[in-house]
Amino acid sequence: MRPFKPTAGARSIASRLAGATTPADARMVKAGSDPATYRLELHFNHLVSSGRLAAAGKVLDQMPEKNTLYLRSLNRLELHLNYLVSSGRLAAARKVLDQMPEKSTLYLRFLNRILWGCSRSCDLAAAKALFSAAARRNAKTWTIMMSMLPADDRGSDAVSLFRDMLREGEAPDDVTVTTVLNVPGCDVGTLHPVVTKLGFGASVVICNTLLDAYCKQGFIAAARRVFLEMPHRDTITYNAMMMGCSREGLHGEALELFAAMRREGVDTSHFTFSSLLTVVTGMVDLYLGRQIHGLFVRANPSRNVFVNNALLDFYSKCDSLGDLKQLFDEMPERDNVSYNVMISACSWNRCGGMALQLFRDMQTLGFDRRALPYASLLSVAGALPHIKIGRQIHAQLILRGLTSEDFVGNALIDMYSKCGMLDAAKTIFAYKSDKTAISWTALITGCVQNGQNEEALQLFCDMRRAGLSPDRATCSSIMKSSSSLAVIGIGRQLHAYLTKSGHMLSVFSGSALLDMYAKCGCLDEAIRTFNEMPEKNSITWNAVISAYAQYGQAKNAIRMFDSMLHCGLCPDPVTFLSVLAACGHNGLAEECMKYFDLMRYYYSMSPWKEHYSCVIDTLGRAGCFDKIQKVLDEMPFEDDPIIWSSILHSCRIYGNQDLATVAAEKLFTMVPTDATAYVILSNIYAKAGNWEGAARVKKIMRDRGVKKESGNSWVEIKQKIYMFSSNDHTNPMIDEIKEELERLYEEMDKQGYEPDTSCALHMVDNKEKLESLKYHSERLAITFALINTPPGTPITVMKNLSSCLDCHAAIKMISKIVNRDIINTLLLRAIPGLNDIGKALLGPVSEQVMVLQNIGTSVLVSPNQLPDLHQLLAEAATLLNIEAPDLYIRQNPVPNAYTLAINGKKPFIVVHTSLVELLTPKELQAVLAHELGHLKCDHGVWLTFANILTMGAYTVPGFGMVAGFLEEQLYRWLRAAELTCDRAALLVVQDPKVVISVLMKLAGGCPSLADQLNVDAFLEQARSYDKAASNPVGWYIRNAQTRELSHPLPVMRALRD
Repeated sequence: MRPFKPTAGARSIASRLAGATTPADARMVKAGSDPATYRLELHFNHLVSSGRLAAAGKVLDQMPEKNTLYLRSLNRLELHLNYLVSSGRLAAARKVLDQMPEKSTLYLRFLNRILWGCSRSCDLAAAKALFSAAARRNAKTWTIMMSMLPADDRGSDAVSLFRDMLREGEAPDDVTVTTVLNVPGCDVGTLHPVVTKLGFGASVVICNTLLDAYCKQGFIAAARRVFLEMPHRDTITYNAMMMGCSREGLHGEALELFAAMRREGVDTSHFTFSSLLTVVTGMVDLYLGRQIHGLFVRANPSRNVFVNNALLDFYSKCDSLGDLKQLFDEMPERDNVSYNVMISACSWNRCGGMALQLFRDMQTLGFDRRALPYASLLSVAGALPHIKIGRQIHAQLILRGLTSEDFVGNALIDMYSKCGMLDAAKTIFAYKSDKTAISWTALITGCVQNGQNEEALQLFCDMRRAGLSPDRATCSSIMKSSSSLAVIGIGRQLHAYLTKSGHMLSVFSGSALLDMYAKCGCLDEAIRTFNEMPEKNSITWNAVISAYAQYGQAKNAIRMFDSMLHCGLCPDPVTFLSVLAACGHNGLAEECMKYFDLMRYYYSMSPWKEHYSCVIDTLGRAGCFDKIQKVLDEMPFEDDPIIWSSILHSCRIYGNQDLATVAAEKLFTMVPTDATAYVILSNIYAKAGNWEGAARVKKIMRDRGVKKESGNSWVEIKQKIYMFSSNDHTNPMIDEIKEELERLYEEMDKQGYEPDTSCALHMVDNKEKLESLKYHSERLAITFALINTPPGTPITVMKNLSSCLDCHAAIKMISKIVNRDIINTLLLRAIPGLNDIGKALLGPVSEQVMVLQNIGTSVLVSPNQLPDLHQLLAEAATLLNIEAPDLYIRQNPVPNAYTLAINGKKPFIVVHTSLVELLTPKELQAVLAHELGHLKCDHGVWLTFANILTMGAYTVPGFGMVAGFLEEQLYRWLRAAELTCDRAALLVVQDPKVVISVLMKLAGGCPSLADQLNVDAFLEQARSYDKAASNPVGWYIRNAQTRELSHPLPVMRALRD
């Protein structure tokens, strides 16, 4: 019989029975429990219940790890610590940590938990103090600290922390590396090799994070390199790369990535389609977006709400309201984002009723009232405009206690401004405790919208004094204000500010600047702004199309529209509005209908009232009154005063009394206090000789108390506004103005001007009608400007009412007469025998000699030879809208440049090498622009002729006797031509100091002294000369000096510039 050997369990129980000191202990041992462990747990629970968590931690360290009791106790201890942290009692939690032994297994758990609590409460200072004082740290500790850094300096601090972690020998894990790479602004290029060296290069998660970091920081080439080097790519890889390409505008590459993703069989996700929709939204490609929509439906029958919202946003930005509504109706699930997108789209497309119904639906369905799109609804109320709805929404905001929200206050200012209640908008602005730049911009924009342009400018100054920097939207509104006032000086100051502040790089600011120049009569500067913009979107193209439309250049407007389509941009309703307006200004009825149908049927856009108004106005200008009725029948809107006003204006052109009466009666009902309809109908009757009808309309005006607005014109000279009314006698210079006008009328009579007396709408004799036309306000303003500005200076006159037809004709003729270059050139051509002299001096042999001499001794500038000079010439030629001539560089120690043009030959410019060495690139471009100005103004052949004639007249047999007679005329013409071309240089370089610097260096500069010259000192010298030459003796000496000069004196040219 074998002896009994107890098992291990039996020995354990036996030993515990042997150590049992009480019957209770013995019973616990028999039941399978350890009395010592039980007493330890009781002690632990007592410590935790009494809040002595540090002591409880010490007890926990004595328990066997991985034991059930240990895990249960650990869980209870962490629950208590979590309670301290989550309730914000971080000081108490920190006290527990300080009492805990550093070598305790719980130390790092507690440290990281408290750091996480600091992160939740955004207490960075406490976290830094705790982190610095910590005796031990692990990877999680460092990771939490990296994630807490503030956004403004996270990048550099995160990299610094990561390096400190490596120096202390702590090995980072996947989470640490992902965290540091995801920190905005981190130096991902520096971290990339470190991460690879640490052995994370093969991790798909880390590679995806690297790729995404490169994309977010705009390093698309580096991201592309990571993408190509990855051994394995997943859905996240492709999604990140597509989003990166989309941000950089590489829409084609993003689409290629999607195609490659499908070829390689990589699964798509909701984020894939969301990224893809971001791409096509940037492209505004409706057709492609519909294809992606179809793919998404097939791949995801359940129709994820996140992607559906992205689709809604896409259709909204493509202005495809039909697709948008259909998708919204078919969505199985909608959230507040879905409704917000729909309401915003309805607001933009002027579907106020639909927007309001959607808002009511949101309230009925129980969406969180604080998340309702109040700002969008206020925008709808402003766009309608519907003050009653706006006030109801305002009342709801007061009940919900949301009026203190900044975005709500700004939306209220905007709504009240658009509804014409500017005083209410000012009141809300005044009560705002925190006036941000957006608040100021909202009120400034409101003032501009309500015609309070002077007040808008004053608010802008107040905003600057308050220490706030205007943003792109602010500058845009102020530029609209300056364009409305025709104050080009303020507009140019804003241009300088935008350039200095870096806002010129913005599409938004550039487009507003373009629009401002166009409305201030500076089309060339508007086009130059467009050409200089580094980036263009649909707003930019709309602005340039609108600019051409304002100037009646329909062909250029349509050309720009075609160019926009070639660039892959989709037109919006504003684009079509500008194109239709351009067609209308030029009477292109067929083209207008073509683009109207294109908008409706190809792009599926619902026309606004303004589109119908443009079409009706165009048809009316063309006299197609039968087609007007058809368009009116198709129009889904009620009668609109703008449309009937267009019809009435068309009736005025064609004298259609019957339809004019109908249109006027409509307007009398819709806008009974507006004098325009009464005046136009009265004028139509008067022009037709129906004086009885005209008198009847005027009686109706008197009975209703309607007063006609007086016509005013104003002009800006040296940043001061001068205003005139018809037959105005208030200006101190009125006698001089009338005298100059009489002189102009004499010139106009010689050139065949015949006044249109039908524009004088009074029952008086013909002589009185002629007299009344003479002193219309715009003619007085123009004449005043002619007297007070240098010859050749462009004049911009603004009016509050449209000009009469006779004024249009008169202004065109005055513009032609006062053009100094044309007059002087005509005087040259009128000199008897001059053509014969020209043939002798500019015969075939002379032409050949001149051409061969320059080509044989100079270097031709081209894209492949001296490309920098070629670029300067090309830019200047583009800005002056002229074909670039050939440019030659010639070795010569005398700084000079000249233009040669022979009849029937391509002109060319010659620049001496000494001039290239003397001037900066910008100054050299000013010289090239000056020479191009000669060609632009048709000086070329006459300039060549004049230069040769003054040198060669004495050497040609028989012509010496006429040289003295010719010199004075020729030199006078040459000096005038030089001043004109200085303005061409100014137009190109847009900086008077650059042009003056050129004149200064030509007067007394050399390469070694050029840096020491001072433009301001030279201008002071010019003023001193002008003052000295102003007395009779000085005047005589100056004339004697300049009589035989082909160029004006440099100091006098500097003052002119």
